[in-house]
This record gives sequence, structure tokens and C-alpha cells, in this order.
Amino acid sequence: MQLKKPFKKAFKHSKKFSKKPLREYRARALESSSQHVRQLLPNVLTVFGLALGLSSLRFAFVGAWEHALLCILGASILDVLDGRMARLLGSTSEFGAELDSLADFLSYGAAPSLLIYLIQFLKIQGSGASVGCFILRLGSWWYL
Repeated sequence: MQLKKPFKKAFKHSKKFSKKPLREYRARALESSSQHVRQLLPNVLTVFGLALGLSSLRFAFVGAWEHALLCILGASILDVLDGRMARLLGSTSEFGAELDSLADFLSYGAAPSLLIYLIQFLKIQGSGASVGCFILRLGSWWYL
């Protein structure tokens, strides 16, 4: 079967292109996607820490003090991990710093102070001192 002239020209023209530009395009696309993952990973840890801080508030209002303390502890661990990971991957950003400040405010400011207030308000025996020591430990991590 004979091809018509325009189709022959198009077929001849397509032989000139090599696979090298396609390989380069794929390599650039893979590199940019890994860059996006590198930028996203510390922020995901920060958002999980923020969620743990919010969960701590919820547990404090319900009266599950142990769960609230564990959420604050988990948020502090994630705070340490996200900062180190951002510096290690070289993916620090202004948005990440602001998001981390919000998570720190919630996890180290709002949640522990509300927890102490509710424990003192409800006059639970013996737990105020342990929560106070825990909060002082968190404060020392924050200023180091």
C-alpha cells in the first residue's frame, strides 16, 4: 500500500528526532517532582503536629488528660523532627516557618495552658504538678 505524499513527509520528518530530548524531559520532571516532595515533607510533619495540638485541646475539654498529654508530647516530637528534616533536606521556606510558628503556638502555648487551667478548675488531685513539670520540660525544648 502506498502512502500519500503528505504522510510520507511527516513520516520522514519524525525520524529526525531522537529519544534524547524525551529522556531529558523525563529526568527534569522526575527531578522537579522530587524537589516538591522535599519541600512538602517537613510541612506534612508540621501539619501532623498541628493536628496533635488540636487533638490535645479536644481531649482536654472531654477530660481525657492522659491522651491530651500524649498528644502534646507527640506534637513536640514532630516539631523537633520537622525542623531537623527541613534543614537536612535544605527545604526551608517562609511558609514552613510560619506554619511551624502556628503549630508551636498551639502545641506549646494554647494546649498546655488550657490543660493546666482545666485541671485546676476541676481540682483534680495530684495531676497539676505532673502537668506543670511536663510543661516546663516543653518550654526548655523550645528555648534550646
